Amino acid sequence: MLIRKFVGADCMIAKQEVLVGKVVEVVVDPNRPKIVALIVSQNEKKTKRKIVKIASVIDGWNGLVWIKSRENLLDFDKAKIIADIVGRGYLVLDRWALNKNLDRIGRIMDFDFDLLTGMINNFHLEKGIGWWKQKRIIGARLFIEIIAKGVVFDLESSADLRLQKIQEVELVIQ
Repeated sequence: MLIRKFVGADCMIAKQEVLVGKVVEVVVDPNRPKIVALIVSQNEKKTKRKIVKIASVIDGWNGLVWIKSRENLLDFDKAKIIADIVGRGYLVLDRWALNKNLDRIGRIMDFDFDLLTGMINNFHLEKGIGWWKQKRIIGARLFIEIIAKGVVFDLESSADLRLQKIQEVELVIQ
């Protein structure tokens, strides 16, 4: 499931079918590729924010994100860890993807994830401007951490991972 389908979507409580706001941001654990929560804004100015843990999300489709119940909406100010992540700017979408030397390798435009676990599978990057854009997908296995400058990936081990996958395929074929 792509996370861009969630951002900007209306957030609804499944049992009562009540609108509680719009998803305005996705919070990812800075130390591993896992979604921690969604930030839901209850007004246009984004001043009345709530937190929805990813485990509380039932589904996301047709511009709607469905959560289990009203009890799953937490006050933003009371969720200190999440407020700290957001306050430090440790967000993922539209941030720079960096290699271990902190060189820019593209901008993170989207990522796909497993709704049941919140684990991110792949990061979708874009590099370039206008008609000259390159798209690239980086597996979450290469994720190192989120820092103030962006999201750091270990691209040096990617060749080893590809070689390992090729060898696994060869073993299955034989």
